[in-house]
Amino acid sequence: MCIRDRHTSLVGFTGPESIFQNPASLADSTELKVNLGYNMLLLNEHRSYPAYSFFDNLIGYQTYVSNQNVYPDFQFSVSKGFQLGIGYLGVGLAYIPAYNFNFDYLEEVRNETDPEPMKIANNIIERKGVLGCYSIGFAYNFRKLFSLGIAFNMLSGTVDNDLSVIFTEQALATVPTDPGYNYSSRYELTGNSITIGTGLNFRRFQFGINYRTAADVGKTFTFYENGELLNEEDLSFELPPSYGIAVQYRPRNGTWTKVKMEYEVIAWSKFKTSLSEILELELTDDELAKYDMLGLDLLGNLVDVEYYKLGIEHIFNSGAVMRVGFYNRNSYTSKQLKTVGFTAGTGFNVSDMLTVNIGMDVARRKYYAQDLFPDSLYANFYNLYDPVQDRTSKDVVEEIESKIQFSLQFQR
Repeated sequence: MCIRDRHTSLVGFTGPESIFQNPASLADSTELKVNLGYNMLLLNEHRSYPAYSFFDNLIGYQTYVSNQNVYPDFQFSVSKGFQLGIGYLGVGLAYIPAYNFNFDYLEEVRNETDPEPMKIANNIIERKGVLGCYSIGFAYNFRKLFSLGIAFNMLSGTVDNDLSVIFTEQALATVPTDPGYNYSSRYELTGNSITIGTGLNFRRFQFGINYRTAADVGKTFTFYENGELLNEEDLSFELPPSYGIAVQYRPRNGTWTKVKMEYEVIAWSKFKTSLSEILELELTDDELAKYDMLGLDLLGNLVDVEYYKLGIEHIFNSGAVMRVGFYNRNSYTSKQLKTVGFTAGTGFNVSDMLTVNIGMDVARRKYYAQDLFPDSLYANFYNLYDPVQDRTSKDVVEEIESKIQFSLQFQR
């Protein structure tokens, strides 16, 4: 499961993410605003295993996987404010890819005694799916001092997960065996959540607070082995609640600079799913391994994600905008697994009613993990005089995420 990075959007921002994050911002302006956004994520993944000398000393790491994949998505929003009594009423509609599950993995397995040109198999993981969210938001701003908003979020999507071990024709000609293995699953997801947000405006400070409820988006789950249906059941898949607080500071009058700080908690420790009941069934070790290879072992013992963000925005006399920022978050699997990212962007007015925004986001993390495909899968193709043993030491995994964001805003 993967949560794509979002803007610092709890305060001082009106767009698709802000309606989902803090709908109170809908009443900050009476203008009609239409936002169209396109994002492109480039994921670089490198995996290496430790190499030891004859005396069992670690001498380095050997890279055996280098993958690069691109995942695009889009988002949009429409919002409008109206004067109502002594305040302003704002309404808005937005779509965002709330959760992105896309992941692709390719690993080539070669014979250790004759690595060229003898390729034994291709290990492939293909995970496709986005949990999209349509949000309808309402907000009321009292005298430009205090605003309160609510958004109703409707989530739906399908996630297809395929894991394959495909032996090459050259390998099968050497040792006749099954042509390969394929395990696949499908998640049908649909559900609802509610976001409540507030805003406080002072002379130089602006605060934003939000809370988003948990959402049970489970519908159905199916599991196949080599095209044969093994399991089909109703699914409970409760995504966690979240809450956050943000502050925006404007140093002094006449200076078009804003400093934003945000803290968000996504309570993954409260994540629940009926798939955990699979582990309580009387399954053999081989059957459990099939589920584990599809990532279904990440069902419990998750931790809360803490998200820290800092951003600075400056508007020049020409109207051009410069933005820079940093963020730090931990993984939902471990507090010690950190991702640190840097963001930068700019914006400019094409006309009085059209604004173009361009941004970039670069993040890196490094951690240790077990081999995704154990060596014992290929025991028949290795040296028959030496028993094949799975690696007990963990591999080094390095991931670099580079994201480009492009948006158009029409307002009048």
